[in-house]
Amino acid sequence: MSLEQVVQSAIDRLGDAQHIIAGPAVTDLEEPGMFYFVLVSGTPHRDCHIDQLRSDTSRLIRRLRQAVLVAVVARRHPVVLHEFDDELGLAKFCETIWPEKFASIREHMEAERAPRH
Repeated sequence: MSLEQVVQSAIDRLGDAQHIIAGPAVTDLEEPGMFYFVLVSGTPHRDCHIDQLRSDTSRLIRRLRQAVLVAVVARRHPVVLHEFDDELGLAKFCETIWPEKFASIREHMEAERAPRH
C-alpha cells in the first residue's frame, strides 16, 4: 500500500469525528524494529475509535504521521485536532473524554513507567 493509500484509509476511518487526537511517533517496545503512532477519533462522551498506524522505519512513520495530520486539517468538515508528544499525556487527556476506554490504558502506561525496585 502506498503512503497516500494509507493516509486515505486512516482519514476514511475518522468518519464524522469531532475530535482527533494524534500521539507521537514512537518505537514499539514489544516489537523491536517497529514504530507506530496512535490516532484517536470520536465525539466527546460518546464512542471513540483508536487506530494504530505502524511502520518498520522511524522515517516512514514520521512522514505518515505528518501526512495524516495535514490531511486532517485539509478536510472540509470542522474538527478539533489535539497533538501530543507523550503517550501518557494523550491517555490522560482521552480518559477525561472517554473514561471507560482509557482508564485501563492510562493505568497500564503509568505502571510501565513506574520505577522498579
